[in-house]
Amino acid sequence: MTLVLPRGHFSLSLRLEPIGTALATYHAEEAAIMSRLSYDQFDAQGKLVNGYDYDRQCWVLLGIVQPCGHPSLDPCCYACQHAGETL
Repeated sequence: MTLVLPRGHFSLSLRLEPIGTALATYHAEEAAIMSRLSYDQFDAQGKLVNGYDYDRQCWVLLGIVQPCGHPSLDPCCYACQHAGETL
């Protein structure tokens, strides 16, 4: 359902729908607008060698998880907990 409210020379359009559908629509539209060129490198088996691992949320260099660089002393993320490990 779309509700259009006049406002001066402009109109405000509100889509009234379940929040899950609205978020899915927003993210799909955002994905179409935002993209980055990937320079990630994978080995013959498809393992990430160099680049960003989106599943683990960490940077990988030569197949090794890089430290996160957060100022926290406590392990705060996957990269912090697994820095130096091979994927």
